[in-house]
Amino acid sequence: MPDHPGDRERGKESGRQWAPEGAKQPELDQLRDMYEQQGLGPADLPTRGSDRCYVIAQEIGAPDAGTPDVATWPTLSSEWEGNDDATWRAGFVEGALDLHEGRIET
Repeated sequence: MPDHPGDRERGKESGRQWAPEGAKQPELDQLRDMYEQQGLGPADLPTRGSDRCYVIAQEIGAPDAGTPDVATWPTLSSEWEGNDDATWRAGFVEGALDLHEGRIET
C-alpha cells in the first residue's frame, strides 16, 4: 500500500534541500510563477496550496512521462530522476516553495 503522507514529507524535505543548495534561480522563479498562476482561477473556487503544488508537479513532468525537460529544469530534472511518485513530486514542489515558512501564500 502506498505511503502518500510519507512520500509527500520525503518530497518536501528534498525540495527544501534543493531550493537553497542546488536550484538555479530561473527554476525557482518558474516554480513561483506557476504557483501564482494556479491561484488565478474563479474567485469562488479557492485552491489549496497542496493542490496547486500537485498540478505544478504534473505540468513539469507527470511520473508516467519520465524526467522533466532538462533544458527547462536543469537541476530539478536530476533531482526527480528515479522519483516517479506523483505525491513525492508534489511534496518536492511544496518544499521548494517553502510554503510552511510563509514565503508563499497558500
